[in-house]
Amino acid sequence: MIARGAVALIAVVATCALAVGTIGCNAPARPRPSQIPARVATATALGPVDGDEPVTFVLAMTLHDRARLDALVAGGAILTPDAFADAFAPSPADYAAVLASLRNEGLEVEPSASRTTVTVRGRAADVETALGTTLTRYADWNGVFRAPGELHLRASIELLVAGAAGLDDAARWWSNRASPGMPAQPNSASGAVEPADLKTMYDLPANQGDGETIAILGTGLPPGDDDVDGFVTKFALPVNRAGQYTQLLLGGPNRDPLGLAENEYFENVLDVEMAFAVAPHARVVHVLTATNSPGLFSDGIVYIVNQLAAAHQVSVSYGTCERVAAGEMLVMNQLFAQAKAEGQQWFFASGDNGTDGCRDGRGNKVLSVNWPASSPSVIAVGGTSLAMPTSEVAWTGGGGGTSEIIDKPAFQSAQPGDTRARTPGDGVRDEPDVAAIAGFPGVAIFGQGMLFTGVEGTSVATPIWAGVWALLDEAKGGTGFSDGAERLYRVGATSAPGLRDIATGAIGNGTTPGYPAAAGWDYATGWGVPDATALVGSW
Repeated sequence: MIARGAVALIAVVATCALAVGTIGCNAPARPRPSQIPARVATATALGPVDGDEPVTFVLAMTLHDRARLDALVAGGAILTPDAFADAFAPSPADYAAVLASLRNEGLEVEPSASRTTVTVRGRAADVETALGTTLTRYADWNGVFRAPGELHLRASIELLVAGAAGLDDAARWWSNRASPGMPAQPNSASGAVEPADLKTMYDLPANQGDGETIAILGTGLPPGDDDVDGFVTKFALPVNRAGQYTQLLLGGPNRDPLGLAENEYFENVLDVEMAFAVAPHARVVHVLTATNSPGLFSDGIVYIVNQLAAAHQVSVSYGTCERVAAGEMLVMNQLFAQAKAEGQQWFFASGDNGTDGCRDGRGNKVLSVNWPASSPSVIAVGGTSLAMPTSEVAWTGGGGGTSEIIDKPAFQSAQPGDTRARTPGDGVRDEPDVAAIAGFPGVAIFGQGMLFTGVEGTSVATPIWAGVWALLDEAKGGTGFSDGAERLYRVGATSAPGLRDIATGAIGNGTTPGYPAAAGWDYATGWGVPDATALVGSW
């Protein structure tokens, strides 16, 4: 939930004459988060965008009874997408009214099965007319970007729309792969962490992810068939690549500049191969957006939540600075809450810049955290390094800290039966929640026909945790967990076996203060790294 006044709000006047269905006239006037990104405040306006510029964005519908939804999730109930729609989404008539309003302005709409969002594509000029806004090009210290003014929707749909994501591209999501590694020397030991090492480090159980689906959201150039085959062959993993790994290109072929797309390619290879390293019998579905813009990433989230409900774990190694992403938070937080209710747990990398991942309007480094890792409905994954000979310590590059925008979720606050403090009593979302290997000596991956070693970043740790979750879900019946974070924090706060505490090392190696690891939960590694076999027993 967005809170603390960090996002400007605008008043909405309810006009009921044309409203229909269950929200309509019975709904009170409500504020809508500002769609103007924070970067605008210190940027220079360059002028209106070209009216023919293509724009992809996602509108979130107003949900009913969020208190009941939160209670169901906290209690472990799991809903199908259809049941979620019936309980919390607008009525079919209300939803149809939104779709018709957009189509009438010449926009292409893609409904969601749960009636919670609609993905919209069209010309900038038509978007401006449909939403009652203007799209302007700006420039600041960090480059050129597009941003809207506030939305002024037609009275017939005003109360049905909660917010939008993707109208601006001020908060593009970037890979959290800190080091690309180096080609390995032929016929020599890699010196990096390999799948067999992960099995030992995290005491992976005997089951291997049968019947489980791991979804991965990414962008850029997709891995090739020979990439995964090479990894599987090199490390003798029981993976049938042809049957277990599939790709979906959302929005068409990649449109990022070649250099960026090639960087993202290695990220995508890393994500898939780490998931298979931990859960080699799982099915992996790789959803790849055409660009790293928030609009298409939002569309990717919509697709996975609504079309891949059987994926009970989702790994995302991309993110951005929280303070520039406020405009997209309502849309994505609603989607992540829906995902939890359907038994789908999202994992996000906490970042690779220690505490230096954000800048203020003038380019100065500021203490902040990564988004969407700070969402209250996801699990944020930090990083460790191997100290000699085998013990783990907090990785200096791992992200962590306190949210500037998000309230503290209930699972991070003290609960009856706790024997250890959960998080500080600061009233805000703290991250990370857990950690895994991300730093020295890096991991080994296979890409472009060769083995690379020393690959680092919380991009390593995140798919590892998604793989661990698949093993956990398989062992517990394969139905998913709507209260996964709640259970995870219960294990940590009661000192139950399953999470190995990391109490040495620190994050933050730049100009802003860092955070040390400590006994119990901390800003460097959360509750620590998985002891997967014990975690299954404590669940």
